Amino acid sequence: MSAFHPDHPPSESVPFEPEPLLDTTGLLSAEPVENVSVEVGSTIVLPCKLESVGPETLYIKWIKESNMVFERKPDNGKAGEGYEGRVDVPEEELRKGNCSLVLRNPTLNDTGVYTNIQLVPRIKRSVTREFKKISSVSLSVSGPIPNRFQPALDCLDPIGVGFCSGVWASLMPRSLVKMAGEEAARVQVAISSALLGQYGAYP
Repeated sequence: MSAFHPDHPPSESVPFEPEPLLDTTGLLSAEPVENVSVEVGSTIVLPCKLESVGPETLYIKWIKESNMVFERKPDNGKAGEGYEGRVDVPEEELRKGNCSLVLRNPTLNDTGVYTNIQLVPRIKRSVTREFKKISSVSLSVSGPIPNRFQPALDCLDPIGVGFCSGVWASLMPRSLVKMAGEEAARVQVAISSALLGQYGAYP
């Protein structure tokens, strides 16, 4: 969809002014077109590609359940709350038609449906701006769930240099600390179980 009018060439377009509020009604209703998955703490790219790249200034916004994730404006990018320093749509890629969102260090809370939309700049202030949905991506983040009943044992290392730290370190004999390999790990598990039986689960 062209944003230009025959009576107003690109050189006369009104400077971009973002809308203070974004009405996402109708933009989130479509089913996700692609499913992606990632592990906690890694990096994932949520795919997005423009059908065409025109001479007008591009504007892209990624949202998740009506909450802003990232907004790319001319020479400026802004991350939503909770995504600061973790998301980006590189401007040089966007000018090539690649509107993919880079998400770093994802957490379990990042699981959900992400929708990308394009704001077509107005030619005249009297013209209502148009929002165009590009696509949606369903992201699934997986990873270990912390167990608060697991004692913080970190008294063995694979090469057996004698390093020992952790909540239960003072209860571990030095001879055991210097043991390495699978046998040492098995002994550590046995002692951990014994400690849990004697002192109860660590809160």
